[in-house]
Amino acid sequence: AEQLRAIKTPSAAVQDINRAAAGASPAPGVRRAALKTAVFDMLDKDGDGYLFQEELRAFASSFGFEGTDEEWVSQYNDICVDLGCAAMEGLDIRAFSRMVDDEEGCYLEDDELASLIAESAALPRAGR
Repeated sequence: AEQLRAIKTPSAAVQDINRAAAGASPAPGVRRAALKTAVFDMLDKDGDGYLFQEELRAFASSFGFEGTDEEWVSQYNDICVDLGCAAMEGLDIRAFSRMVDDEEGCYLEDDELASLIAESAALPRAGR
């Protein structure tokens, strides 16, 4: 029952984004942090607080990665090395945040982060 409640209750980041959509504008840094957390939560399918290679592959594919499974494993390992993560553990929220903030790597604008969330139906749609 507790897990079911957790699924039905939007994360704090999603709640922050919903407030922002309703007109309560948080500071830009707060908004970006909330967006990154919401995207991370959306990708973390098993809810363990880490993005393993399968979870991160969906993200990479949506931003242009078209390689083979073998190429993805190599790319994932490189990402983990670059971010100081153990590949067998995955990326935590801090590593993911560094990755999407890296202007020489996988930098994402706030609107790109928000689009990922909107596309995943993480935000309630009008009329629902």
